[in-house]
This record gives sequence, C-alpha cells and structure tokens, in this order.
Amino acid sequence: MANLKCYQSLFFSCYQSAQPKPRNFIYLFFIIVCLIHVLHTPKGSVFESNVIAFYIARSMEGTSNPLLGSSLYELGLIKQWIIFSSSKVKANICRWLYPRLVAIMNLKRALTTLDSYLSSNTYLVRDCVTLADIIMTCDLFRGFNFLLTKSFTEKFPNVERYFWIVVKLPEFSSELGRVIQTVIVPEVQSARSLKRKVQVHDEAPKPKAKNPLDMLPPITMILDEYDPEGYSLWLCHNKYSEDNLVSLKSKVDGFLQRIELVHDYNFGKMLIIGKEPNVKVTGLWLFRRKEIPQFFMDGSYGMESYDWVKVDIFDDCQKERVNQIFKGQNPFEGEALLEAKIF
Repeated sequence: MANLKCYQSLFFSCYQSAQPKPRNFIYLFFIIVCLIHVLHTPKGSVFESNVIAFYIARSMEGTSNPLLGSSLYELGLIKQWIIFSSSKVKANICRWLYPRLVAIMNLKRALTTLDSYLSSNTYLVRDCVTLADIIMTCDLFRGFNFLLTKSFTEKFPNVERYFWIVVKLPEFSSELGRVIQTVIVPEVQSARSLKRKVQVHDEAPKPKAKNPLDMLPPITMILDEYDPEGYSLWLCHNKYSEDNLVSLKSKVDGFLQRIELVHDYNFGKMLIIGKEPNVKVTGLWLFRRKEIPQFFMDGSYGMESYDWVKVDIFDDCQKERVNQIFKGQNPFEGEALLEAKIF
C-alpha cells in the first residue's frame, strides 16, 4: 500500500506484531472518494484513516495496549494530539502542497458523498444530534461563512438542508447567532500584496459606494396613504410545495438571511400555511420603486424559488389578500396558518 493514509493502520499493526492481511482482519481498504478509505467490519463500515487506525488498535488482542495509553487521561492526551496533528499540521501541509483547484475538487467529491447520505437521513447517526453533527456543522460553518456561496452549495441541496436545520436549533443559534452565508469568495492574496496593504494602511479609505435606493428623493407617505410612485407591493408564492415542515422553515429562514443587503429598504411578511405533506409559503413584500430593484434580484439567492406578482391596488380581491397577510389571518384562504415570519 503506497497511500500515506494507509500507513497509520500499518504502523499500528507493526507495533502489535500483527500482519495486516485481509484474511486475518477481514479489513478491506478501498478508495471511495479521492483519498478517503473505508474499513469493512463485521458490524458495518467506518471511514477516515484516523478512525480506521484507532479501530484496529482497539481490536488487537490483549488487555494491555501501550499505543492507547495506560489510563483515561493518557487516552485523552492521545486523542488530543491526533486531532491537533490532523487539523493543524496535516491540514496546513496539504494546503501548501496541493493546488487550490485540487482542494475544491476534493471538497466537491466529499460534499457529493455527504449529500447522498443525507438524502435519506436527517442527521448523521441517529434521529437526533450527536457529536458527529456538532463537529460536521462547525466545519461546514467555516465554509458557509467564508467560502461556499449559494451558487456552490445549491449543487448539494441535502447538505444545505442539513446545515440550515442544525444551525437553527436553539443549542446552536444561541452560540452562533444569526448565520449568514457568504456571497463572495475572498481572493487569495500574495505576500507582496499583503505587504503593500500594510504600507498604505494610513491612506484615507475610499468612500463606500452608495446603494442606488439611497439616492432616491424622500417619500412623504404617511400610514394612511400609499404612494404608488415611490413604492410597490408584491405577492410571492413558492413554486414547489414541501412535504417536510422543518425543511421548508429552514429554506424560508435561509432566504431571509441571504437578503440582509436590502434590510433597510424593504418590508416583508412570509406565511407558512397548509399541513404536511403539503406545506406552502405565501408572502407580501413592499419595495422602493415601481419594480423590484435589479440588484435585489441579482444578489438575493432564492428569488427564483418564488412566483412574484405585483399587487394591483385597485383590485379588491388582491387588496383583501394583502389585508389578510398583514393581519396573519388564520386560516388563510382555507389553509391552516403554521407560522408567520417578518422581515
């Protein structure tokens, strides 16, 4: 075996004076995703080289195993340095060794595997959060927060659903706060450009580009009047019904998070109605200008999931629907109102 990831298991076998032959261990290694290895055991399969090495070390005969320490404290230290080696040493060596495109390709393969698994599972191991979900979500959080834009993650819908469901759980949201997915991928800067930035840090910062809506003249609208020249009302309805209420709530929350750029210029209310397995979303939005601003359409991922219809303020039926949405009427148009979200 020439692959470096197999050496860990081989070294364990050498320390235990055992030969790593499949006929003795029933261990079959094969590549499933790039350099991810799988170990078949009588009870099922496990993957990742560190886990495979740890499993083999634990399965060796004999009660005394110095490779795993002689006490619970020493075992904790062993795991501590295994994690440190993987996350601090190996990870940075790999980033230095492999081109960026290879890293992206490998990440896509890993997310494809994860997406396939999550297509039939809500969480990774059980029907509730385990340590695996905590670690996976923390690792995905770095990507969603800094690197993985919507155009990248939309190819992995089950991973998206999984991530947004978990980070919305009270135990996560209390620590992470409101998670917002990045809209741009930061450029990799050379050492020269970073040095130049340090040299010019005293220069006056360039004025921040103004939002085009900031340049509009002030509107003299009061609560009892509606200015059709300065504002427009739009009804929206999701194109596809959902059979899972939790998944739909997660998608609506994700959509509202990703449109933070227009928070100062818009008002919206989204109603989740119906009952499983046929849950729907309908909403009402107030925009500056007569049409939906183009920068909002371009920069708000998820707009394409809804049908948008401009409200005719002279149509009594549409006016009644607007009033019902504002009031949060239950039932709404014959459907049970499950939840209302304000933006």
